[in-house]
Amino acid sequence: MATKVTKTSYFTSGAGNPISFSQIKAQFGGNTSDIKASTYLRNTGDSVDWDGPNASSISPRIPDATENGNITSQNNWSVDTLRDSITEYNVTQSGSDEELEYGDTNTSTWNGNLNRNVLKKFDVKGTIFANQTDKDALAFDGNLYNLEIEVDESGAIYGEGGAVGGGSGGDALYVNNTYTKSDVEIRSYGKIWAGGGGGVSGNPGNSGGSINNCSSTSFFYTTNHVTNGTTLGNAYPGASCRRARSGATWVSANQTGIRNRCRGSGARRGQGVWPQGPYQCSSNWSILCQESSNFSIGGGGGGNPGNGGIGRGFSHQTGTLSGNPGGGGGTNSCSGGSSTGNSGNPGTSGGDWGQSGGSGAIAGKSIQKRNARVEYSTSNTVKGSITNI
Repeated sequence: MATKVTKTSYFTSGAGNPISFSQIKAQFGGNTSDIKASTYLRNTGDSVDWDGPNASSISPRIPDATENGNITSQNNWSVDTLRDSITEYNVTQSGSDEELEYGDTNTSTWNGNLNRNVLKKFDVKGTIFANQTDKDALAFDGNLYNLEIEVDESGAIYGEGGAVGGGSGGDALYVNNTYTKSDVEIRSYGKIWAGGGGGVSGNPGNSGGSINNCSSTSFFYTTNHVTNGTTLGNAYPGASCRRARSGATWVSANQTGIRNRCRGSGARRGQGVWPQGPYQCSSNWSILCQESSNFSIGGGGGGNPGNGGIGRGFSHQTGTLSGNPGGGGGTNSCSGGSSTGNSGNPGTSGGDWGQSGGSGAIAGKSIQKRNARVEYSTSNTVKGSITNI
């Protein structure tokens, strides 16, 4: 954390060095013609506005602050208790900080002053961010009395961007002031920017149309179903194929056995086995058959959808907001043709700072506030909605 406390302390010279009423009046104000000790008691009033139009007439004149705790608010006043007293308590942030949160009892940074009436200012000169969408970048909570929050021109409070899939954007500044008598004042000369909503995936592509005129041919072997078919005709090759599988036709046939002693049509064994030669010595045939079938197949599958874009935010300050394109469709084919599915649709874009995603994903809020008012902002210094809690 890079925060620096600045407070102007008065009468720091130490005990033994006199403090005059004219010096007290010069530091804290008051009636020049009627200077009273009661004017410089510690003011513990519950509706004191040191910056208001009637500030010069407020009495007593010493703000309530932890540093001013030695100054009495009623009686037994001593001039020495004014030593090291303050009228303002300022905290300046610089560098980079993640998710700063202050409650009204905070002592490490605010020394217990957030719920006291001393003027306080939180000045953002660096960057305060959240890298989770369910976290506020900067949050104040509790009784916040006389507090100003100012973002300088160089300062920034960033919410996180929404995730792919329609994630909501993250919020930037959260001010829940439960003290009803003093509004927190907010001024932005720099950036109070909420995260954009995330884009969502597109729709998958449609499948291609079915192919209904596909066909295929397969081959198989069988033997002749008669035993005395020494000639091809007697072997009935067509009938043998149909007997093996309905609808099959024969392609070719060969004898598979040869007797040792055999004659045929005046030919001898050495002259070749039929049908290469006239020598026929067996009724056993090996018949090659074929069969064809018609069928349908589905079309190619549709392409995958494209992912949505990431919303703009602290972790995605630059780069595209666009979603990814969809994937190409698949192709199925057969003898009757081919069919290709449609490409998937692209994902929607993520939202820019403080804007919803292309799917309507909710953007983060720039400022959420209770008992607080925005004194200065423009469309460039505050991006995202300002809402009352």
